[in-house]
Amino acid sequence: MSSPDTDLRDTQTQHTDYIVSSQEIEEPKIVYGKLTSIKMYLPSIVLDKPEFILGRDKGCDVVITKNNFARSVDVISKNHFRIHCDPNDNTVVFITDLSKNGTFVNSVPIGKNKTVVLKHKDLISIGTSESKVYVFNKINLPEYAYLPVQLKDKYEFIDVLGNGACGEVLLVRDLFSQEQYALKKINKGKSCHKDNLNNPSRIKNEIKILESVSHPCIVSSREIIETDEAVYIILEYMAGGELTDLVMSSPTPLPESVAKLLFYQIVLGLRYLHLRNIIHRDLKPSNILLQSKDLITLVKIADFGLSKIMESSSGLDTCCGTPCYIAPEVIDPRCGSYTMQVDVWSLGVILFYMLSKELPFQAESNNPNDIIRHIVFGTYRMSSSAWNSVSGSAKDLISRMLKKNPEERYSVHEVADHPWLSRDLGMQEQVKVIVNKYNEAKKVSKEFGAQPPTKKLKVD
Repeated sequence: MSSPDTDLRDTQTQHTDYIVSSQEIEEPKIVYGKLTSIKMYLPSIVLDKPEFILGRDKGCDVVITKNNFARSVDVISKNHFRIHCDPNDNTVVFITDLSKNGTFVNSVPIGKNKTVVLKHKDLISIGTSESKVYVFNKINLPEYAYLPVQLKDKYEFIDVLGNGACGEVLLVRDLFSQEQYALKKINKGKSCHKDNLNNPSRIKNEIKILESVSHPCIVSSREIIETDEAVYIILEYMAGGELTDLVMSSPTPLPESVAKLLFYQIVLGLRYLHLRNIIHRDLKPSNILLQSKDLITLVKIADFGLSKIMESSSGLDTCCGTPCYIAPEVIDPRCGSYTMQVDVWSLGVILFYMLSKELPFQAESNNPNDIIRHIVFGTYRMSSSAWNSVSGSAKDLISRMLKKNPEERYSVHEVADHPWLSRDLGMQEQVKVIVNKYNEAKKVSKEFGAQPPTKKLKVD
């Protein structure tokens, strides 16, 4: 006869086995997003299965009826749109338009049977662009709790654009106008040494320059907020990325006509700065931003972290900049102080790079001092096959910008007047059209929905 304890133990074991064998074990669901409803009677949806379909058909995951949709349901298809994630990467979420009357993301039509990637905080409309139904929210995005409440109340986080030693740049959207901006956070350094990139005086200088400039070929600031720990600068967002990306993504060097149109805009921006005694000191392709990924687009000079307002004609002596683009007089102690001509040298390197996909001053070995030596002596060659299709006029302009002696080097005004640029009236007209289109878009933005920003605000 078994003991009571043994009987109880056997009974429990048998009962447990029965439960396990009689129930289907479900794999845990992976949540990759959420559709937050904008309509009062339309349910919000947690995206936890491979696809979701919205439409009038009763088999849809979200069924549109006259009870939950304020507008006529006649504009809604039986299967209107489908949301699904990449099977190999559930952080990538797509939306496909299945409808006749259209599905819109941020008021832009997707196109029937076409698919686009959904980004965090995208607005989805159905039937018409005004008929907004859902906001898409990605899961597990950083909350950026450190942002001041003044920013959280005005902007919503979309993505991280970049990180650096002094801070980071975020892509944000204005909650009122729905326009996108780049939010640059600069951490305040404790050291006031002049070589410290985020020392308070250098940050203050960058703010002063940003607030004093206004030109179509220079990135503008919309709002500046300062706390005890950091400075937050809201900048216009340049969706085309850096000039570096455009050059590197092209299988061949940029066509000379394209390089000229882009370069001319850089010259216009730099000429504006020099007329106001502002020296950039770090001109390079990664600090040249493009409005779109098209070859014919608006170009803007960015990043004034190393810039300086020259308050006298005595020159500067701080060694700063990026090695491949730095002028000889900045790194050669025998030259003493330097002037705005260092920016023109950088212009020469940029144009050389655009036309050949090569840098004029490169190390012949693993020794970085090779670059410094070539720069100090001003030695470079146009020997690759890329130069065979480049005009003599373009080569002449480069040679005049890359003069070792800054007194013999062209000024930015002489660069603008060089025949390669000044005689191409068709190119100049193209630039005018691009700039006018940009100015008109800004004007319309101000008239329709954009709140006037607070230019600078001190947060205690």
